[in-house]
Amino acid sequence: MHLITSFFDLGLFWNFFYVYEKVMQIWNYHEISSSNELFKKIDLSLEFHSILSIARIQIPTIFNCMIGYHEFRRNVEILKNLQKKLISILSCQEMLIPLERENLFNYFNEISLSKNFPLYEGFIRIFVHLSIYFNIKEHEKNEEILKTILTELISKHSLKESFHPTTLFFLFKENVHLIYFLFKEAIFDFSLIETEVKCAIRQDFFLFFIPEIKKMNPELYLLKMKEFRLKEKDINDFYFKSLEKSEELTSELQKFDFRKNMHSQEEIAKIIRSDDIDSFIEYVSNHDNYDLNSKVMASFLENNSDINNKVNSHDGLSLFEYSMGYGSVNIFRYLWEKKVEYTDQSLKYCVIGGNSDILRILEEESKYKFNEECYYTSIQYYHPKITEHFQNLLKIPPLTIPSIFSTVHRTTNLEFFWDWLILNENSNEENLQQSQIFNFLTKSASEPIDAYKLLVSEDSNNFFLAFYFFYLFILQQSNIDINSFGKICFLINCF
Repeated sequence: MHLITSFFDLGLFWNFFYVYEKVMQIWNYHEISSSNELFKKIDLSLEFHSILSIARIQIPTIFNCMIGYHEFRRNVEILKNLQKKLISILSCQEMLIPLERENLFNYFNEISLSKNFPLYEGFIRIFVHLSIYFNIKEHEKNEEILKTILTELISKHSLKESFHPTTLFFLFKENVHLIYFLFKEAIFDFSLIETEVKCAIRQDFFLFFIPEIKKMNPELYLLKMKEFRLKEKDINDFYFKSLEKSEELTSELQKFDFRKNMHSQEEIAKIIRSDDIDSFIEYVSNHDNYDLNSKVMASFLENNSDINNKVNSHDGLSLFEYSMGYGSVNIFRYLWEKKVEYTDQSLKYCVIGGNSDILRILEEESKYKFNEECYYTSIQYYHPKITEHFQNLLKIPPLTIPSIFSTVHRTTNLEFFWDWLILNENSNEENLQQSQIFNFLTKSASEPIDAYKLLVSEDSNNFFLAFYFFYLFILQQSNIDINSFGKICFLINCF
């Protein structure tokens, strides 16, 4: 049935039985072992040969048991296109934004986004990831663009109706500013925010939604204030410690408009992000014995966990790391010349910022070397030139199936995965049945594959779940063990 569907998708259903019979005759008679050899043996009309050429990628599917690959591959390609179109909007000149945005909206219609849950879920995953990790220096500008796209999804592509509220909240919750926007648009109600606050171990989510919690559930407000050992003065400090003394805030609404900011509002942090070297030197001069190794502390306004860097009690980033993370090359050079302290872990912030001058200086002068983790960071932050550079510099070996799947779960970078998929197919043109993905997923049933290892990626602080369309594909395969090690219970609890 899958074969018929695949050929039907190509407009070739009328030729399927003839193709299948002819190919099987040649395959069996000549004892052929590769699809390339098969083509050499086929002596057919030009019309039929052109049909086979179009369907070439489908030929191995006739002979193997890898179920659903055609649909999986198509989903990857469409999501890759969506990712590229979204990045085009976020990175183009302001005058071109309306045109690029219209291209994306037309593509939504072309692929019938609201009628295809795997694609819709995949796009939301990419959308949220880009809102946090792409071009972090332009987050506040990009946020307005993203809200315009969300409005389009709400009004014309049934965002609210296409997802269960808890699923939608789960997909967006890494970006509290988008959660806040969707809450104001009545896409989900206060109960989901309330539940998240009740379960929260860290205080950031609570701090962001204090106005709503204090008004709508005073008991929860008092409970969490006690749990986090906070006082009203602490709340005022969190919200207003960086505001100019001359600013007068006369209403609750004005006070909490402060939440439109997306990064730390410490004065030194704002100076570094703008790469204003004169203001930086003036700030240091105006503070006696200012420690250049001091930190920008974590902020509840910051969605990016790398920037907040909450590891045990060592929250925040050094000024040096912060300058690298935002590509502030002038302040970086100043701190570099002052020989500030840094570690091997600091180098990843150069990758996050993506500034080529900073990268060159560290490669030539740093006592530490870039490592494989920096390579994966470049994928996560969508720096393809840096990714290619590290691939050559570090001689990154070919990725295995588990490692490429894990990389996609962590980075949501479907363009990277698509390039790997195409390269894997092309490199095995002599015999597509020898491709990594085929060999891995069609092992003997006596070698069951642990589904958890393919669908969940873990590091020391987080776990990352696969796209929904990965589940659809992987769990169809006959030798996937979905109950291995009892991890299926853990997966269920995540939703």
